[in-house]
Amino acid sequence: MTTNNKLKVSALAILGALSCSSAQALSTAAGEPDSLQSRLFADDYERALTEVNASEAAGPVIGVALELERLKVNGRVSESQTLPLSYTVRSDLDPRRQTTTSLRITHARSNARDNYSYVTGVAFRRPMSDQWTVVPSVSFGYVEDGSGGTQVTGSIYAVNVASIYKLRHRQFDVAIANQLGHYRTREFRGPGLGTTLNPQINNTVMRNGVVVAMPTVIAGRKLSAELGLTRTDILTDHGDPSFAVDYYNEVSLTLGNNKRLANARSFLRGGISYVDGQGDVHGLRVKLGYWF
Repeated sequence: MTTNNKLKVSALAILGALSCSSAQALSTAAGEPDSLQSRLFADDYERALTEVNASEAAGPVIGVALELERLKVNGRVSESQTLPLSYTVRSDLDPRRQTTTSLRITHARSNARDNYSYVTGVAFRRPMSDQWTVVPSVSFGYVEDGSGGTQVTGSIYAVNVASIYKLRHRQFDVAIANQLGHYRTREFRGPGLGTTLNPQINNTVMRNGVVVAMPTVIAGRKLSAELGLTRTDILTDHGDPSFAVDYYNEVSLTLGNNKRLANARSFLRGGISYVDGQGDVHGLRVKLGYWF
């Protein structure tokens, strides 16, 4: 391993490049469930699982959602509001081949610090068979973190590939999702300090999950209920306390008017998930989205 994240904060302290508060702001870039890096691979994973039904009418599909999150991460509380947007285009030759462009805008607050992040990415859905789909993607994230009167900005870029395998049954559907991505920082800047540097955080992240979808009826309406279980592992060494979370799990329940795992041309989905991870990491996410 050529880059060790254990050296990051100590090296910055030796250089005198960042204050303690700014180093804390920098740690929001990667390694914890509310970090910029985590928002990148969560966006990559969701793009891979969201498929527009190829049998419906052709044409682009727009997605708009609102996501609220409250996490406790090793003694601090993080609250965020996210606006995910997406635009999906299907191939005329094979509607199962889809290209999705997405943008996530997030405002977060932790320890009296405001944090704004912007994540954009492009995913290419390619069917290998009727059951198996491969989704490579590229993404880029930018963060602005105000800390102690000094604003710190930075960015991360990523390459990613996901595999989705679907098993269909008369009563339910099952999707097995596996994702592997590599995330690397670019330059971080502290305008008040006149500082520009690259902390060289290079993380490989693996995410594996299972989603079970089944039809249900609530208040006379036919809906699809989806129960998901996801495990996220950050494979790079995290010996420094600023990167104390190597893994976390997420359990989710989603309701929608989509046709089980085969999403319709237009559909509404809402859900809640519980996050639990290494150490003192736990929290809730709530999301409501509409695709049309």
